[in-house]
Parts: sequence; C-alpha cells; structure tokens
Amino acid sequence: FAYGGNPEERITMIAEYLTKNPDKIIFGPDDSGNYRIPWYLDNGNPMPGEPVRTSGFFGLLSSFMDAPKPEEFGKLVK
Repeated sequence: FAYGGNPEERITMIAEYLTKNPDKIIFGPDDSGNYRIPWYLDNGNPMPGEPVRTSGFFGLLSSFMDAPKPEEFGKLVK
C-alpha cells in the first residue's frame, strides 16, 4: 500500500518502488482519497488502474473498496 503524503510525493515513491520491482502492484488511494486503486509499471511509467471492486454476493451488490487506511499496514517501509 502507498499511503499518506500528497499525490505527487506518493507517485514519486510508487515510481521508485515499481522501478526496482517491475512485476509488483501497489495499491493506494485515488485522487479523491475515497477509493483503492492499483498502480503498475507500463513502459517504465507508473500507471493507475481502475478502482478495485469488492466481490459482492454472486457478483451482485459489489462496491468500490475504500482507500487504504493506516490500520491495514503490517509494517511501515518509508
């Protein structure tokens, strides 16, 4: 998860991590801070994906996942 800071700082940190770990995906908040989105590396550039949806009940009643919260982190990296 990428959490905290302003969006520019977060993107810089995401880019640094993904450059060192190109096969990984990082989840962070969208620009509004409401939803969880994946970030991945595309041709050397960090790219945001679509908001993550919950599975719902048999595919029905799904919703977008909330942005990451501090209590979800097991270990603070930076």
